[in-house]
Formats: sequence, C-alpha cells, structure tokens
Amino acid sequence: MRYDEFVARVSQLAGVAPGEAAKATRAVLQTLSERIGPKESADTASQLPKELKDAFRPGAVAERFDAAEFVRRVAALTGLDPSVARTRTRAVFATLSEAVSEGELEDWQLGLSTDYVDLAARPAEVGGQPRSGIRGPRRPADSPIGAHDFLLRVAQRAGLEEERARAVTEAVLETFGERIAGGEAEDLAAQLPEPLGAPLVRAGADPEPIPPAEFVRRVAERAGEPPPVAREHARAVLTTLREAVTLKEWRDTEAELPREYDALLA
Repeated sequence: MRYDEFVARVSQLAGVAPGEAAKATRAVLQTLSERIGPKESADTASQLPKELKDAFRPGAVAERFDAAEFVRRVAALTGLDPSVARTRTRAVFATLSEAVSEGELEDWQLGLSTDYVDLAARPAEVGGQPRSGIRGPRRPADSPIGAHDFLLRVAQRAGLEEERARAVTEAVLETFGERIAGGEAEDLAAQLPEPLGAPLVRAGADPEPIPPAEFVRRVAERAGEPPPVAREHARAVLTTLREAVTLKEWRDTEAELPREYDALLA
C-alpha cells in the first residue's frame, strides 16, 4: 500500500481530512512501536511505505501498557480529546491490518491484552480458554451457562465492560436471528438464559441470505462501532453462543450457513 493510499484510507475511516489522518497515523505507529518493541516494530515497518518508517520509535524493550494508556499517548501526541483519539486510532489499526501481512500482525497482536480488541488492534479470543480462566468450548448438558456468565465470557474475550458486552451481544444475536431460519432461532433462544434469547427471535420464518460482510455491517450499525471492531465482537459472541447450546443444536445452526461464515463462527 502506498503512502497516499494509506492516509486516504485512514481519512475515509475516521472521517477527517488527509492532514489530520496523517498526523494520527504517525502518532499511532509511534505508540505501537513503544508497545511492541524494536524487533516487531522493524518487521512491521518493513512492510509499510518509506514515509511511515520513521514513525516507529521503539525503546530498547517493549512497554506493557493497556489500551487506555495507548489512547492517552495518542491523544497527547496529537492534542486530541481521548474520545476523538480513540476513533482515529481505530481507523489507523484497521488500515494497518490491510497494509501488513497477517503473519506479521500475528507476531505481536496476541501479545496485546484483550482491551485492544476495541481499538481494532487485535482479534478477539475465540478459543476454548479465555484468559480469565473460564473454561470453554463445550459445557456439560446439565450445567447451562447463566446470563451473567455468558456476558462475562463475551466481555473477557473482547476486552469489554459488562454493560458494553450486553449491548454488543444483543446486536450480534439480533443480526444472527435475521440470518438463520425463524425456527432455528427459536430453538437457539430456548437454550439461552433469559433475557439473552429474546434478540434472536423475530417475525417471519425465512432467513435473509446476507453475506458475512453485510452481517458485520449490521452489527456495526446496531452497536455503534466500526466494522473491524464489530467483526471481532461478533466472533466473541458467536463463540460464546456455541458454548451455551448443545452440540446438536449448534451443528443444526451451522448447517444453515455457507462456508464464508467460518471466519465469524471461529
């Protein structure tokens, strides 16, 4: 990706002028280099246009700070309000994911804590063992997941506060209810604790054949967040949904979805 293309993409995603996008880009890359250290900074910089390479200014070792501190540093470098800095940071990370190879991103992404998911800086945790220690991927049939436990798993996978996890879960389940048949949505909802099943159930029996990109767009619109973040939140919710229902019920659900959904279903 050329420099002008990188800046134009950040400008588009953040809804700001190219000059502001360029300033935010350099601030985010400098802060990222402080977080991931010299080796990963050098490897990542090698895949970016030369105009951005000098934005990487790592110290001798990686500093371990959370997403809130990341945004604070970007805000200090740009002179922006933290809420504005967060929006622009998301735009830069979303563009970075398009400009750098997946393998290089993985070298440092999973070293970030899960609160970085909300910055579009890393994927959500979707394996069977969230870092909190809550066990996945399949519960015993006689030990159903309660509503609080469900939301806690989503929160920990995506690095969210519980109330935000509740809003994200509702957005994802409502969209999922549109994608699958009405009868299947009702069967899933019957296995979820109240009130989590309600967003799945909708009027009409026929599923909408929406592709994954449209699924993510609808989640993003409902949750009020950019699509790269909505995609990871969807993966966190759908992984937890898989854990909360019986294996037979989940297989029935998967059978309704094309292979293109595999990345979201984790």
